[in-house]
Amino acid sequence: MCKNIKLLVYFILLMSLLVGTTFADLNDGLIAYYPFNGNANDESGNNLHCTINGATEQLAQSELRIESRRLAGWRQFCDLVN
Repeated sequence: MCKNIKLLVYFILLMSLLVGTTFADLNDGLIAYYPFNGNANDESGNNLHCTINGATEQLAQSELRIESRRLAGWRQFCDLVN
């Protein structure tokens, strides 16, 4: 009986957490999106493309596509020209 009451209390607590949850729209207020899929083009639609200077490519685990850029030091940056 005590186990059933604990289970009921946990279930009610879980449901109360889900009721108050709001989901954010990731595109709302998005300024730029750079997936670094071989270039530094903005894919948000705002055309805020970058020029990469001195950064090295970091390969994905599959070694098939570039997923990031390493900006690790002096004179390595993404130049955003508008």
